[in-house]
Amino acid sequence: MRDDRAPALRFLLTVAVFCLGSAKTSTADGACGPLPPPSGNVIDVGPGQVAQLSGIVAAADSGDTIRLADGYYPLQGALLAFTTPGVTLRSLSGNRGAVVLDNNYQGGDLIAVAASGVTIADITVTRAYYHPIHVAPWNGAVENTLIHNVAVVDPGQQGIKINPNAGFFADNGVIRCSRIELTDQGRPNIRDGCYTGGVDGHRSWGWRIHDNEIAGFWCPTGLSEHGIHFWTGSRDTIIERNTLTNNARAIGFGLGLDTPGRTYSDSPCPGVTTAGHFRGIVRNNFIVANDDRLFDQGSGGFDAGIALEQVCNAEVVHNSVFSTRAPFSSIEWRFAGNAGRIANNLVSHNLRPRDGASATLAGNLANAPASLVVDLASAGDLHLRSDASAAIDQGVVLPAGIADEDIDGELRGAAPDVGADELGGTFADVPRSHWAWAFIEALSRAGVTSGCATNPLRYCPEGTTTRAQMAVFLLRAREGGSYTPPACTVPTFTDVPCSDPYSAWIGELAARGITSGCGVSPPLYCPSSTVTRASMAVFLLRALLGGGYAPPPASGDFDDAPPADPFAAWIEELAARGVTSGCNTNPPRYCPASPVTRAQMAVFLVRTFSLPM
Repeated sequence: MRDDRAPALRFLLTVAVFCLGSAKTSTADGACGPLPPPSGNVIDVGPGQVAQLSGIVAAADSGDTIRLADGYYPLQGALLAFTTPGVTLRSLSGNRGAVVLDNNYQGGDLIAVAASGVTIADITVTRAYYHPIHVAPWNGAVENTLIHNVAVVDPGQQGIKINPNAGFFADNGVIRCSRIELTDQGRPNIRDGCYTGGVDGHRSWGWRIHDNEIAGFWCPTGLSEHGIHFWTGSRDTIIERNTLTNNARAIGFGLGLDTPGRTYSDSPCPGVTTAGHFRGIVRNNFIVANDDRLFDQGSGGFDAGIALEQVCNAEVVHNSVFSTRAPFSSIEWRFAGNAGRIANNLVSHNLRPRDGASATLAGNLANAPASLVVDLASAGDLHLRSDASAAIDQGVVLPAGIADEDIDGELRGAAPDVGADELGGTFADVPRSHWAWAFIEALSRAGVTSGCATNPLRYCPEGTTTRAQMAVFLLRAREGGSYTPPACTVPTFTDVPCSDPYSAWIGELAARGITSGCGVSPPLYCPSSTVTRASMAVFLLRALLGGGYAPPPASGDFDDAPPADPFAAWIEELAARGVTSGCNTNPPRYCPASPVTRAQMAVFLVRTFSLPM
C-alpha cells in the first residue's frame, strides 16, 4: 500500500538531523541559555492540533504562551499571524529540532509578526513559499520582536524578512542563537533569479543580530542576497558574534546608490539625508567560504564578506573573513562619503574601496594566510592559532564599548589581536608573555592537562613535576587526552597501591617498559619524587619509541653529560630530535640533575609527541 506520509517523514528526519544542536552558547552575556519558564497563561498544543494552530495563534491574548509538543506540524500553507502584542510561540522541550513547522512551499509566509513584544523560540520553521518568519506592521509600529534558538531552513525567499508597512516600521528586534540555512535540498526551490538570503531588513532601526549561524545562501546561477542584510535607510543595527559559512554575500549594510529609504529627524549622520544604512556596528563575526561549489556558481562565486554601500559612520571592527579562493572583496565600502571605521579585521584577501568611497582604516591585516587560523579548509574554524604572530597583539586600541570582548566573550588585551578571536590564556598564572605559554596552551588543548588548581584555573608553571604526574603526562601525550589506562588489580610497585589514583597510570608505564621504577628490592617507583632532566630524556624516548628502544652511543655534546654518564646517550638523542637545546649554550650544558618544571614539561611533551601548536 502506498504511504503518503513517507516523503514528509523523510523530510522530518532530514530537518531533525540538521537541527539537533541546541542554541549556540554565548559566553559574552549568557543570552543563548534557555528562556525562563512561561509566567502567564500557557496553551499546550500537539501535532494532532495542527489544523487548529492558526486559529489558536489568532485567538491568543497578550501574555499567552503557545507551547508546542515535540513533533511534525505540516501546516500546508497556513499562516500563523501574530497580531496581538506580547504573545510567545515556543516548544515545550526547548529542543528546536524536535518541533518542525513545515509549509511545504505552499501559501505565502509561515509566521507573520505584526504586533510588538512577540517571541518565537525553540522551534524549526521550514519551506515557506516566501519567508518562514516575516516581521512587518499591519496597523501600528512593531517593536521588540525576539527570535531565539530558531532553526530557519530552506526559505523560498529570505529566511527572516523585516519590512515597514503602511507608514509603520519594525524596530528594536533581536535575532539570536539561531541557525538559518539554505540546504542542498532547498536550493532548487529558489525562484526569481536567486532571490534568497538569511536576514533581510528594510528601513528598520535598532535591530541586534547575534550569536547565529547562517549558511548556504548561494545559487548555481544568480547572485543571492546576503546572509545578514540591512538597507534602505536602516539604522543602528548591531551584527555581532555570528558565524556565516558559504554565503555568496555574508553581511551587508546598504545596497546601491540613492535607494529610497527611511529618514530621521535627529540626523544620525550630520549632513547626510539619504543613506543605505546609518551608523551601525559589525563586529566579532567569523565569515567563511570554503565550499568549491560556491566559487564555481554562475554568478561569479563569493562576492563579499562584508559590504558597505552608501553607508555613513559605521563601525566594522574585529571580524575574520577567510575564503579558500579569492572573493571579489573580503571587505568593501562603496560610494562617496565616510563609511566609518574599518579596523582590526583579519581577512584572507582584499580590502576594497569602490566608487569614491572613504573610510578610516587602522589595524587591519589583509591577504592573511590560512595558517593563522585553526582550520579554514574543513571545519571553517577561524580562531587564531597560538603561533599566529602576525595577528596576535597587532591590532589598534579602539574606544571603550566598540569591541571590548571577542567572538567568545573573552576580554581583549591591552594590545588587541586582529580579527574576531582574542587568543586568551587558559590559565590565570600563564599570561601570553610567559616564555612557555604556547606550549602550555597546546598541552591543554590536547587534553593532556587540566592544570594544577581551580578558581581561578592555574597551571603552576614553575612547580616541579613528580614521577606520578609524569606517568599521566606521558600516556595522555602519547595516546590522546581521553586515554584511560587499564585499572590496577595487582600493584606493580609496593609504594603505589591500587588505591593510589596514579596506580593505573604508573602500572601501564611499567607494562610498556617505559620505567622499571626507582628500586628493585622491594620494587619501588618513588611517585612523589621530582623528575630530573636526565630521567626525563629516558622517559620521553621510551614513551615515544617503545620500552626496548636504545639510543646511539653518546659523543659528549654537553659538558655536564660526558659520554660515560648513563643518561648521556638519551640526552643527546633528545637534542638531536630538536626536543631540547640544553640549559646553556656557552659552554653547552644540559643541567641533567635539575628538576623538570611544569613549564619545561610542556615543551618536552609538545616537541616529543608533535602536539599541535
